[in-house]
Parts: sequence; structure tokens; C-alpha cells
Amino acid sequence: MENGLLFSIDLDDFREVNDTYGYPAGDELLKNLGELLLDRSCAADVAARIGGDEFLLFLGNVPDGRAAYDQALQLYGACMGAGGERPVSMSMGIACYPGDGAAYEELAARADEALYVSKHSGKQCFLFYEDISGMW
Repeated sequence: MENGLLFSIDLDDFREVNDTYGYPAGDELLKNLGELLLDRSCAADVAARIGGDEFLLFLGNVPDGRAAYDQALQLYGACMGAGGERPVSMSMGIACYPGDGAAYEELAARADEALYVSKHSGKQCFLFYEDISGMW
């Protein structure tokens, strides 16, 4: 594999979903998002729920920066629809392989850092690590 993207995905204010619509609705949202991530990946990719309302998705074989942005935009739009009739807001941080790191630990840390900036920049957006490096 030459290039790839690691997405760190976190639902914004997930507690409000549970408080407003109930825990079964929150569970359904998590299930829908997990299924959506699995559907967007192929056999060589990795999709995982890593805790509460946090997910990771690694997509391999992303040819260039433009394709990376297109993938991020498509995934973000698809994830925003995971709530069905209920509004969903999420934030994503994205690290690029191998430019942002060659090992999982590096990529995960950088995707998480981009997610952190996304959450603290008003939420409901996605940011690439390369766009935030040097900001914090």
C-alpha cells in the first residue's frame, strides 16, 4: 500500500442524543454509524469502534491529496446521515499515511490531534493533521 487515510471520528454531544431520544435511539445511531463505516471500507481497510462514541477508519490506496479530500468529504456527508430522521453532528480528524506517520501509533496520535482541534474549533467539521500541524 502506498497511501492511506486514518479517520478518527467522534459524535458531537452524543449525550444529548441519549437524553433527548433515549438510549435505544443512541444505540441505534452507534450501530448505524458502525455499519456505514464497514460499508465504506473494503477487505484491506480497517473499521473499529474504539470506545463510547468514537470510531476509527483506515482507508488504503488513496492516490493523492485531492482523492483524500474527496474521500473525507464523502465519508463526512455519509456519516452525518447515520442518524436518519434525527440530527447528527460529528467531528473528524484525519492523518495521511505515510506522510503523517508510518506506524499506527503515529497515525492514531496525529488523527486524534486533528480531531481535538476539530472539536475545539466549533465541532461539526473534519480537519487533516497537515492543516493543523503548527497551530497548537
